[in-house]
Amino acid sequence: MNNNNKEQRQSYPSRMPIKKFKSRRPNPGPIIAMTVLLLIIVAAIGFLVLSMTGIIELDGIFKNKPADNQTTPEETTALPETTEPSETTESPDTTEPEETTEPVETPPPSDIVYKSQEFDYSDSKYGDLVLIDRDHEFVFPEYGIGQKIIKLYGNKSKSYVLSTSELELRRDVIGKLDKLMDAFYAETKLANTMVYNAYRSYERQEELYNNYVKKNGQEKADKYSAAPGHSDYHSGASFELRYIDESGKNHALSEKIEYAWITDNMYKYGFILRYPTNKAEITGNDFEPFHIRYVGEAHAAVMKEKDFCLEEYLEFLKGYPYKGEHLKVETSDNLYEIFYVAAPEDGSVIIPLPENRPYTLSGDNCGGFIVTVEVGLNT
Repeated sequence: MNNNNKEQRQSYPSRMPIKKFKSRRPNPGPIIAMTVLLLIIVAAIGFLVLSMTGIIELDGIFKNKPADNQTTPEETTALPETTEPSETTESPDTTEPEETTEPVETPPPSDIVYKSQEFDYSDSKYGDLVLIDRDHEFVFPEYGIGQKIIKLYGNKSKSYVLSTSELELRRDVIGKLDKLMDAFYAETKLANTMVYNAYRSYERQEELYNNYVKKNGQEKADKYSAAPGHSDYHSGASFELRYIDESGKNHALSEKIEYAWITDNMYKYGFILRYPTNKAEITGNDFEPFHIRYVGEAHAAVMKEKDFCLEEYLEFLKGYPYKGEHLKVETSDNLYEIFYVAAPEDGSVIIPLPENRPYTLSGDNCGGFIVTVEVGLNT
């Protein structure tokens, strides 16, 4: 190699220096701005399309909006038998109810459940309300244990006395009489009220009637004494109540003011005065201020309020049949519904009786039945 070449090689560096170039990438700002603008345009178009198809509502709630020709669930349940007219169609025969119209309320049905039972006409001759007089003969029933005829002696309270130890009444009537006389004693501290007469069998009444005929004649006997089978004492729910003085002599309760409490309050315990002074033409008996009869608290309350004797009350009850308005009676401790059912003489009768309420069924001995339902207070 010649010296010229050697010198030439030494006049240049061993390698070329790296030249630093300034970056020439494009500015991204305009590109981002174009992209955002494009997204906004696409979103606006999408929003418009979705709102037109009914998927989006302007209130911001997402749901399946029905098409214009569909019916919402609210419309189908509110008026199932009424078709709403379309917005563009007017129906001249359809009137929209005003928003201010109040719905008509239907009173709730009675919760007393009745079940029909069949009875014979002869059954109408038994019960607390049977009428026993010259025209209506008593049919002696076979009483159950709760109404069995028993002696008062040994089975009564100490708040009253007896004219004889042989006096008898129905067991349940003795219980009611005890409550009445215990209340009277608590009020007055008087324990000299006396039961004078009570239950009479057919044979006992026959004996008394025949003796009256022998002593006073048939005419007076028919006027002042009941023939056998026609005495109210047969019921086992009737008795005479008097008071005795210190000498042992008995008097009518009306003779002394203290005993007026009994006649004023006995209706609360189910008792009535069987032959009131102003009802002789109806009952056929002269005033007996001592003859008391048990009929039940609800019935005694009505008779007291309306000044009815038993005959008047039984006629009054015919105005309250089962299929009509029932008689509503409220006492101090209970609420009652009472209705009447007529019985044909030539056959049986169907009587509705409550399944879910206590009740009593009584014939009237005149061809009818009285149902007394214990509804209960605050119902």
